[in-house]
Formats: sequence, C-alpha cells, structure tokens
Amino acid sequence: SMINDDNGANNTLFSTGADRQIRVYDMNEMGFAEPLYGHTEGINSIDTTNEDRCITVSDDKTVRYWKLRTQSQLIFNNGHDESIDACCLITPGRFVTGSQDGSIALWSTAKKHPLHKQTDVHLTNN
Repeated sequence: SMINDDNGANNTLFSTGADRQIRVYDMNEMGFAEPLYGHTEGINSIDTTNEDRCITVSDDKTVRYWKLRTQSQLIFNNGHDESIDACCLITPGRFVTGSQDGSIALWSTAKKHPLHKQTDVHLTNN
C-alpha cells in the first residue's frame, strides 16, 4: 500500500507479511525507512490513508490502527473469533474488517468494539 500527497512529496510504501512487521519505505529516498512492530502473528492485509495513518489485520485476531508519525497504535481485539484477512479504511476514523469466521465488522477508532458486526456473511467450512 502507498501514501501519496497531492504534490508527490510524501511517497511512502508499506509491505507486510508473515514476519509480523510493517516495513516502511521512503520512495523519495528510494530506501527502507523503518519497521513497525505489534502483531504477534502474520499480517494479512494493510490499508492506508493520506493522513499518515494505516490499518493492519492479522492471524492474531487483532486490528491495529497506526499513527505513523508517532509510531503509536490503537489495538482492537474484540471483533472476530478467527484470523482477520481483510481491511478497508472508509474514513480516517472508520474501517471495515473481514474474518475467516465468516463475519464482517464496522469499526470506529472511538470504540474498542465494532459499531456493527454481521455474522455468516461468508460460509465457513467448520
């Protein structure tokens, strides 16, 4: 995922994976900038905003909302019963997640629990 500002001055690339870290690259300098740590299992998806924020989801069943300049994070761990595989930022403070448990959830950074959760959206093999 990549953050671009309107004049192309802030070009930040993010990659995630099974190593549990978010790797941040400064594309203006064409190099690795820094890793971010927090998840305890592999990271499955990432989405970013233009406001120096990103969201990650993981096999550890948590959602993490990152403030990149301060390297701080909000942790949400009460929404899904299995691995979380998908995330999408709707606005800088609202996002949606999807899990292997067959549910999707709508979140706000102002609440630790989902604003709404729909179960059995996708059938599981359980």
